[in-house]
Amino acid sequence: MAKERAPALTEGLRIIEKAIASKEAITFESILSEVDMSRSSVNRLLKVLVDSGYLVACEGRLSGYIPGIRLFSMLQHLNQNSTSQFEYLKHQMKLLSQKTGTSIQYAFFDRTINRISVLHKAECNDSLKVGGYGDDTSNWVHRHVIGKLILAYCEDEEKNFILANCKAEKMTKNTILPGPKFDRLLEDVRKCGYAEDHEEHAYHIFRTGLPVFSQDGKIAGAVCSAWYAPEFDENFAADLRKGLQEIVDFLKIDMKITK
Repeated sequence: MAKERAPALTEGLRIIEKAIASKEAITFESILSEVDMSRSSVNRLLKVLVDSGYLVACEGRLSGYIPGIRLFSMLQHLNQNSTSQFEYLKHQMKLLSQKTGTSIQYAFFDRTINRISVLHKAECNDSLKVGGYGDDTSNWVHRHVIGKLILAYCEDEEKNFILANCKAEKMTKNTILPGPKFDRLLEDVRKCGYAEDHEEHAYHIFRTGLPVFSQDGKIAGAVCSAWYAPEFDENFAADLRKGLQEIVDFLKIDMKITK
């Protein structure tokens, strides 16, 4: 995993994210088990977050930490003023899904924990139903276009970490598992700039996708189309990538929405 320049800030943001996602107060011990910090450092960080209003320390039945008023204020401003780019992205994905009859997914790569998560998906009546938001594709990167794209361009240490924690499940005889053949597949992805899935997850389900890079040239995520058909159609896949490229071009303009 890449060394962080501001580890306390990174861990603080992870704690805030955990507090937002949890339906209950998050305990000190649960926080300690997930962050790469000492007990005393976590104590100091939590004190800063509480004193700043990002978290509230609760006692009694709700013992732990919940989102604070300052965080709620930020989220309110976000909902009111800062969603235009993301709304445009969702609109473009929906249009492409309806036009092609495919399911479109956009996932981002969180380097702080080497996790690949679905940020948004678009489906239409004729498309496949795919995994929901936040699904951890890190668990099945060996058989998913998004995973292959990110593995092809991430650092070796990041790739090895992800593959070490990858779960080999829901496979077919066409699934390419990590090994020499998989390494050659990733090399082909780097050469051609896109990835494909030929029935690796289930028979008659295909995918094609493109990488998304941050402004500093690092892999930031990927977009893909998934569809059901009797057999793979390379011309159809090529046309899909043209539509996906418009989404990628938009993401290059404003990478702020990837995180």
